[in-house]
Amino acid sequence: MDIPLIKSKLKTVQLGHNIHYLPEVDSTNKWAARFDHCQIGDVFLTDFQTSGYGRLKRQWESPRGKNILLTLIDSPPINPAHTPQLTLVTGVAFAKALKKFELPIILKWPNDLFINKKKLGGILCESTGSQVRIGVGLNINSTPADFSDSVKALSTSAFRELGKNLVLEEVIATCLNEYEKTRHDYSIQGIDPLLKEWEALTIVKKTPVKITDDGRSFEAKYEGVTPDGFLLVQVGDKIEKIMSGDLQFI
Repeated sequence: MDIPLIKSKLKTVQLGHNIHYLPEVDSTNKWAARFDHCQIGDVFLTDFQTSGYGRLKRQWESPRGKNILLTLIDSPPINPAHTPQLTLVTGVAFAKALKKFELPIILKWPNDLFINKKKLGGILCESTGSQVRIGVGLNINSTPADFSDSVKALSTSAFRELGKNLVLEEVIATCLNEYEKTRHDYSIQGIDPLLKEWEALTIVKKTPVKITDDGRSFEAKYEGVTPDGFLLVQVGDKIEKIMSGDLQFI
């Protein structure tokens, strides 16, 4: 990983000016959590995770040196209860950044980036009160052969979609630039404009989806996301709010 190249392409005021890099760690979020003197704006990067994980502690597979595995450190919103909104901020920012590389990203609630109903990346926000660790994994230059059979059927990568490798450092810098801009807009304007951007980057309302929540699985129609980051779906003639379940494209 060429850290000077990343920094040469940054246009940020704070984010990414301190980049911590190791070729291999257990996970970037865990590494950041135990790092002494971690500061807002720090970024943690690695080529390989031995114990990478996503939401609900699901294993995150990624081959060595081909994808983006990072954690950035942010402060919580003024109202700490709004911290889950940072998952939406990150999704919008990274989707906009990846679209600059001609990737047709679709956001999938609550924390995934998809292309053609296959997963390209995921986001994991973990709060410690004064800081928020935002972990992001993006499949950039991996191929189907790099993944287990169960993962390859559900995932994609920039290489698979574009037929060419991307320069990881350029993608990282673009994502960090877009995150700081989107985060600044959110801090000034609040959640409403961001939600409009999120809705423009996800499926249209009334799209049929499958929901798994609290031990039950059912089909519904997508109805949007609340300002708290919860999912709204229509089941029959009722609107339900899903707080921690999973959404699947049909």
